[in-house]
Amino acid sequence: MDDKHLPVVPLHSSPVQTRFGALLAFVLVAAATSATYLFSPISSTHHASTAAPVNAQAILDTCSGLHTQVEVPSNFALRTESDRYERGTRALLVKNATVWTGNHDGKEVLHNTDVFLDKGIIKFIGKFRRNEVGFDAADYDVLDAAGSWLTPG
Repeated sequence: MDDKHLPVVPLHSSPVQTRFGALLAFVLVAAATSATYLFSPISSTHHASTAAPVNAQAILDTCSGLHTQVEVPSNFALRTESDRYERGTRALLVKNATVWTGNHDGKEVLHNTDVFLDKGIIKFIGKFRRNEVGFDAADYDVLDAAGSWLTPG
């Protein structure tokens, strides 16, 4: 054979072979995907059931109470001690505090202010003078806030 008459080899497959190869690849991918889905633990149809807590109704009642309008009791200003007061706690004078009152949309700030508390109730706000609260100096503790913030709550 001379160089001018070499056999011709096609560089691409026939259309039938191409379609068959694509179909075979699709079937193999589909079978692998289906097997993964069917035999994986994620596809399990078993769902664990959960029981409602024994206090479910109490929880629901508490939640519904959150939408109740908050009201200050009529005798609030007459109380002599806070419901959060710990018996035996001494009265306290906080001096030189920066007091964020919560008034005026939280923008009211009182600088170098003294706050006197007794039995968990604020008895005085301003510049403290002993004779204004009726306590001897031995009856309360003093804390110099040195400008630190004091906030409601």
